[in-house]
Amino acid sequence: MTKTRIPARNQFKLNSSKGKNFRAAAREQKARDVPLWADEDVLSPAISQYIDAIVDPFEAPPCSLPNQPPLMTRPAKYWTKGTFSSSPVAGAGGVGFVIMNPGSGISNNTPSVLTNSAALALPQIDITTAGAFTNYFSNADYPAADFGAAAKQGRVVAAGLRIRNITPNLSRGGQCIGLASPAHETLSGLTVTNLDAFQESARHGGKDLSSWIEVTWRPVDTDDYDFMITFPAANQPNGATLGFIVVAPSGSPQTYEFEAYGIYELQGQLVTSKTFSVADSKGFDAVSNSLVAAPKLHKPHVRDEKMRGAAKLAANFVVKHMSTHGGPAYPPPKQEHKNILTQVLDMAPSFLNAVGTFF
Repeated sequence: MTKTRIPARNQFKLNSSKGKNFRAAAREQKARDVPLWADEDVLSPAISQYIDAIVDPFEAPPCSLPNQPPLMTRPAKYWTKGTFSSSPVAGAGGVGFVIMNPGSGISNNTPSVLTNSAALALPQIDITTAGAFTNYFSNADYPAADFGAAAKQGRVVAAGLRIRNITPNLSRGGQCIGLASPAHETLSGLTVTNLDAFQESARHGGKDLSSWIEVTWRPVDTDDYDFMITFPAANQPNGATLGFIVVAPSGSPQTYEFEAYGIYELQGQLVTSKTFSVADSKGFDAVSNSLVAAPKLHKPHVRDEKMRGAAKLAANFVVKHMSTHGGPAYPPPKQEHKNILTQVLDMAPSFLNAVGTFF
């Protein structure tokens, strides 16, 4: 029996032996909550953009959250850059810190990054003692006063913080410990020992310090997908959830460069240049199940420019073939794909650092 031919703009995979025809296929496609171009071989553009943002918020372009319902929004991107040095005060034990508040970066006059100052006197992330810390602000479009129930609201899509040691080579040394808070609790008040106690933290030293060491934000609750009109303070829950503590060698203060990037989305009556966001709930669930919900893939890691493309291809493969969501657009994973995933997860961390660097 000859298969029914479908126009190129409405491609369907038909099984004529089961009696399917064009109208039946059209009804089936209409019932799906994914666009016509999504099938088991192709991710929707909205999902591909979201994967790019989650995997590499530093380089990815602005994008919208592809969840339901579709909205009129404006995706945007902010960043904050600067330097900080380990404290020279004896009581600080050579410690310095940098923390990021992803939500506050949506406003350009609310501190999005906080670092220690030269007066830090405690070996911990201290953002409550006057003079112990320095505030940095993002280059976002609007101040906090512009946000309101009808005027403007914003939400975080993806975010990341990275540091690298820029101390002269002959004096460079020490270690850094990074963490993305797994429950979005503030990092305020934590010490090196506190950070080390988290399974999701990671410690780097030696030649790694000369490269960018990155940590990325991920949603951990449905509230993280909500639009905000006020932004949490750094020392509150959902505040400063990304950060690093650096520890300098005795008698050799260290200087670090930092960059904080946030991809966010704006909506509201007074937000200009809005576009219609595309919703792909099956793809969004697949990303959430495969990438967002994998804590080990959000551990601090060394950036490897040569592996960026490989990591993004791996991310697309994971979403398409290893998601447990299933459905016409994203079928259940095949056994061989599960075996590949098992092998990858069982391999050495060096392999994950190479292929999964930007997860």
